[in-house]
Amino acid sequence: MIVENPFSMILSTLALIVAPSVFVGQEAGPLVCWGSNAYWLLDAPDGLFTAVAAGKEHSLAIRLDGSVVCWGNNDEGQCIAPSGSFVEVAGGGSHSIARRSDGSVACWGENTNGQCNAPGVTFVQIAAGRWHSLGLRGNGGVRCWGSNSYGQCD
Repeated sequence: MIVENPFSMILSTLALIVAPSVFVGQEAGPLVCWGSNAYWLLDAPDGLFTAVAAGKEHSLAIRLDGSVVCWGNNDEGQCIAPSGSFVEVAGGGSHSIARRSDGSVACWGENTNGQCNAPGVTFVQIAAGRWHSLGLRGNGGVRCWGSNSYGQCD
């Protein structure tokens, strides 16, 4: 069954099941997915993961080694994750964002509104909207980049 929201976006839901064990100093567990299987969103990769996020029609997770794995719709390159080690992921409309332990950010996928033009600063937390991205600075300030058509970056 496909569930649609008022904006005609196919919704997917993911959950990270945390195993009772601790690996490399982090809790980790397998992925369990439910909801629409459009773009094979329910076909989560095997293994143990420390973080998970869902975009409009794609999903992301961080493996124990810090690498990012993506699955689902890849029409804008949102599932072609960069190499490296990451600690946090966020999924936007058709873009993805990941944060490294040093606070630097990598963005990939659709960039028509500048949502992948991350500022050259560090963050302690990240988030992504349909056409914009956000980062929380260590001093409590918030930076937003991408579309501001509805004041989402004001």
